[in-house]
Amino acid sequence: MPIEVKELIIVGIGYHTSSILGSTVFRTPDYTPTRDTAFENMLARDIKMNVKTGGAGQFIRALQNEIFPFIEHKYRTAGRGLAGHSFGGLFGTFVMLSEPLLFDKYLLSTVSFFWDNKALLQQEQAYFQKGVRSLPAQVFITVGAEEQFMGMIPLMQQFTASLKGRKYTGLSIEERVLPNESHAS
Repeated sequence: MPIEVKELIIVGIGYHTSSILGSTVFRTPDYTPTRDTAFENMLARDIKMNVKTGGAGQFIRALQNEIFPFIEHKYRTAGRGLAGHSFGGLFGTFVMLSEPLLFDKYLLSTVSFFWDNKALLQQEQAYFQKGVRSLPAQVFITVGAEEQFMGMIPLMQQFTASLKGRKYTGLSIEERVLPNESHAS
């Protein structure tokens, strides 16, 4: 059955680099919600890059104060969605729990839930413990069946089970483990 897609504007936020490895120095700070010195040390040791983590809050402010006003001044918009893979999925999940009205649709693929001792699982717990019972979002979350590292599949399942169990008002969530798919496919 065909699915009707409404008109949309796709905004890609990129970096001045020509390689995936080169983007690490930019995207890692932007997409990581907390400072993880163990990860920083691993990057310094293994790929000789000095990268600071934990800048997702600053990146959210750039979206709110610079990027969204620019787009909404030029175009007629209604609603916002975010698609993120790996650290992009980590960022999307962080946004959903820290600024829940910023986007209303999420495509979260291969979320790095292992980040900083499972900081996002703790963030979701804190979100609920604050007494918040609303999470107005449509979420489609996936992981590849071949992603057997860092607990990718069980952590995604744990996160979605927690969200579903809380029965947040306004939340629609669907999860999929994609057969024969890896982190990069």
